Amino acid sequence: MHSDSHARIRDRELAERFKLRRRLVNRKAQSEMNSSGHVTCTTLAENPNLRLLVRFLSEESIVMKMDSMKVVESPSTSGSTRSDGEGLMMGGRYLSKEVVCKILGKLPVRSFLQLRCVCKRWNTILDDVEFQSISSLYETQNALTSSGSFAPFLLWDADSSRPLLSFDLQLWKWRTFHLLHSLHASVICSTRGLLLTVQNSSEGKTLFVVNPLTKVERQIPNLSWAEYEIRQMAVDDAGAGNYFITAEQIPKKGSSSSEPIPMRRLEIQIYDSRRRVWVPTGGFPDNFRYKNAFAMNGHLLFLAQNLASLGMKGVGLFKFDGRGAIEPFGLDVPVHIGPTFRQWIPRLFGREGSLMLIGETETLGRGVFVWQLNSSTFEWERKHEMPNDLFEGSVGSYEFVVCDDYVCVHPSRYEKNRAIVGNLATNSWHILPTVSPSLYVGRSAFIFDSFCFYEPRVGAKV
Repeated sequence: MHSDSHARIRDRELAERFKLRRRLVNRKAQSEMNSSGHVTCTTLAENPNLRLLVRFLSEESIVMKMDSMKVVESPSTSGSTRSDGEGLMMGGRYLSKEVVCKILGKLPVRSFLQLRCVCKRWNTILDDVEFQSISSLYETQNALTSSGSFAPFLLWDADSSRPLLSFDLQLWKWRTFHLLHSLHASVICSTRGLLLTVQNSSEGKTLFVVNPLTKVERQIPNLSWAEYEIRQMAVDDAGAGNYFITAEQIPKKGSSSSEPIPMRRLEIQIYDSRRRVWVPTGGFPDNFRYKNAFAMNGHLLFLAQNLASLGMKGVGLFKFDGRGAIEPFGLDVPVHIGPTFRQWIPRLFGREGSLMLIGETETLGRGVFVWQLNSSTFEWERKHEMPNDLFEGSVGSYEFVVCDDYVCVHPSRYEKNRAIVGNLATNSWHILPTVSPSLYVGRSAFIFDSFCFYEPRVGAKV
């Protein structure tokens, strides 16, 4: 009886201590982030992962079991002093940086976006090389054992003079994206945890590849902005995270408005992160124009539109092996591109190790379909279809961005239309909610262009 009574009293005391600590940490996080000039995004009470972490660190029984992991007494209780200041005080104990890194490193990567807003110390730990190394190791292990993909963020760069907006597909809400520290950076695209950005300064435009989670960036040698347009970045997962950046020559206009523009071959330059140089490729055959690219097994695969074909424009598949010129892949694709007033720009992407394709076709009845390339027969097999009511109700020009299971169909060319998000794992399609008026003050209320998926990755190398 006495033992049960003591246990109940002890449980109540622990519960009260935890509630008190949570209130104090929330207040401290609020005051510290406001005083540091950062925007306070999420408190501990709103984030279940952070709540569990604080609870884990606050339990006395667990802290006692962590003595073997270099947990030392608090300087205030032991009478000693510490000069490194690299750990954290939790539950009345001092946790070394090694222990904190191991604990935080096991949290889901998307939680790191909110961990930076808890307090200055946690924000500093996330920049630590030791933490990033530990987290990257766990990240790789989880990628090998995880059966499904997590929900990424959908970034919208509607105005380069303001912070990006992000749509959280897990919480299904719009938020401001503060990880890109430069307000003068425009996001061209994102893939596998990296952002390709253009930063404007008094000296002109500069191209950067950035990992916003680790704040590491690399400047890319510039091409002539008057002659080339940067089109895309593609990361090859099979090549230790190597990436390619593509740039297409800007076609020259005729000397008069009545003079036809010849559809000649345009040069395609490719930046290889392994060699760190731009490589000229000779471009596509005459009449073909770049649409998008995808990196797979050390090769770049391209989709290019044939402007010479009549009616529904044909699409060609090309390859680049990193050494010679761009060559035809030797495989037909079951997609077409319609007239300007209603067209869907097809896209290559990868999913579960297979090459995928999404776009419009007329061979199966007009609609938007997703195909998978059979690696044995080299034939395209239909896997998914956009609901007909969404397809028929969408008029204008659309483009696709894809990240694993998630597809975003968004209007292009500043058309005032809706955006659609599809989940291939659940075969569900939804119209993207409108942006809250408080977030787009001074922006256009309509969603168009400049969309990309962002999947946080600590181990993404620039």
